[in-house]
Amino acid sequence: MADIEARLRSLLRLNAAVVGHLHVSSVLERLVSSARELSGAEYAAVRVAGREAALAEAGTRVDGSDVVEVPIEVTDEPFGTLVVAGHPSGAFADDDVEFLQALAVTAGIAIDKARRYEATRQRERWAQATADVRAAAAAQRGGGEAADGAVVDALLSALPALTGSVLVADAEIDADGSATLHRPAAPALSVEARHPLAEALHTGRRTALDGVDIVEGDTIHRLGATLVLPAPRSSADDGKRRALVVARAPGAGPLPPGDIARLDALADETARAVSQASAAGDGSAEAVDDDLSPREREVLLLIADGLSNRQIAHALFLSEKTVKNYITGLLRKLGMQRRTQAAVYGATVRDAL
Repeated sequence: MADIEARLRSLLRLNAAVVGHLHVSSVLERLVSSARELSGAEYAAVRVAGREAALAEAGTRVDGSDVVEVPIEVTDEPFGTLVVAGHPSGAFADDDVEFLQALAVTAGIAIDKARRYEATRQRERWAQATADVRAAAAAQRGGGEAADGAVVDALLSALPALTGSVLVADAEIDADGSATLHRPAAPALSVEARHPLAEALHTGRRTALDGVDIVEGDTIHRLGATLVLPAPRSSADDGKRRALVVARAPGAGPLPPGDIARLDALADETARAVSQASAAGDGSAEAVDDDLSPREREVLLLIADGLSNRQIAHALFLSEKTVKNYITGLLRKLGMQRRTQAAVYGATVRDAL
């Protein structure tokens, strides 16, 4: 009885230690060390199906030793398995398994909490990156091509930490069909016309690549999942097609859908900021399309300000359906397909609206 009470106290203490961490990796490391302490096992690990390496492990596993496997669930969804091996007595008792099951339940709660915390922190980091891009645009108003570079550099500098990428670049197609990748604080990289990155740039569409290699002298840059996202600069009127390239390390997997959506939004914000920075203060506003009606010009200006359809409807005392009709009409007249294109155009011709 005394032994059970002591182990219950240990379980409570270890549970508190596991849930006290705010990062999934820290939760898993504490889980395996707690599992060893609670059961007296020589080895503990957290493993997931289809992955050879353990997510976390502690101790040394001895072949042929007794093994206990306890499933870990997070919000009723399978996460992985707590594997414990090598009991001092040669075999695990039923109460060992029950204590490990209780610890696994706590781990599931802690992992969920850590995921929520990390998601909140990630949203904050994306919001800060957007603010940095806007600040760079405000500081570079009227700077033309130099303004373009400052705003795009603000975007590129933020992306490695946001996306876990090993390479980010502002890429452009050269006259011979090859592509140049401009990296922040690093020499530019070049790829030939038949390289998958150059071919992706030629399409002018968002393209996901499973992995590519870039040769730089004697160095080979091996990249994993790579995303090519069209992101033209506004003031560089040289006819070159540009894109944002974001590449992760081999084996890291593609960007999560949520991060891709945030990257789309941040790239659009960068394009808008570039237009505002390069156009403001140059003494000449671009002419607005004469085919636009006065109401369409009002809607275009509010789109450039970043307002949603609902906000535009409220500002102009219109229904959302009417606003959608105006947007459809002005996009058709401007020969555009995306709302973000209209936002960039509206920012450029703001003084003429």
